[in-house]
Amino acid sequence: MGDIELFKKAWSKFPTGVSVISSITPDNKIHGMAANGIMSVSLDPMLVVISMSNSSTSFKYIEKNKKYGINILKKNQELIANYYASSTEDKSIDKSSWFNFANNGVPFLKNCLASMSCNVVEQYKSGDHTLFIGKVDEIIVNEGDPLLFYNSSFGKL
Repeated sequence: MGDIELFKKAWSKFPTGVSVISSITPDNKIHGMAANGIMSVSLDPMLVVISMSNSSTSFKYIEKNKKYGINILKKNQELIANYYASSTEDKSIDKSSWFNFANNGVPFLKNCLASMSCNVVEQYKSGDHTLFIGKVDEIIVNEGDPLLFYNSSFGKL
């Protein structure tokens, strides 16, 4: 059996971009979580995958609604990243001024590097996480530099 803390430390050495996975609660409030477990899967059709803890609040919203947004953050959006990375259970506080909405109703963070709305086409439970594969149906791209995550802290290029 491996050491979980050592495993987490090893992965902290892999620099990634920072995203917010956005969803909608049953009472139509905006919900989000910071994530770096995202990736492109296919160009045709355009598919992406997010990895999410089965115990996270976001998990139950995405599993129910079968849609989510991926919002890739700019270097000046560290405050937003910290808000959505916090361990607080309630991420449904009204932050509607931070968002616009995609055609399918998924929240898009304003002014981030890129936003994609995705409809879940497959999901796979593996260990304590689930992989949600989403078909991208809307994309917004903006210019700027990315917010990075390395060695368990945020950074910039």
